[in-house]
Amino acid sequence: MLLDNIRLARGVFQAMKPPQAPFASGLPERELLGDFNNDGILDRLLVGPTLALERGNADGTFADATGGSGLPQTARAATWADVDRDGNLDAVLIVGQDYAVRVLLGD
Repeated sequence: MLLDNIRLARGVFQAMKPPQAPFASGLPERELLGDFNNDGILDRLLVGPTLALERGNADGTFADATGGSGLPQTARAATWADVDRDGNLDAVLIVGQDYAVRVLLGD
């Protein structure tokens, strides 16, 4: 189940409808929350049949930020980590048949 931060109160979430795109062929399997652009608002990485990056807005909604992000189309697994120790979250992905590790550095 995906939860939407509806900003009724700090930390209040409500169940939301699954996104229609880019997951027309299936629902996301995992939602990873983190502030990848260091604006103080949670963003999310949706992992499923395809990957999607959504930037959090101050009103509690999310906007697609996948285009130009460098995300591959699919990944077997993903997590947030500060790989280069610069204080910014980076996306760590396991991709391909050989389970290669791919790191996308954050701002």
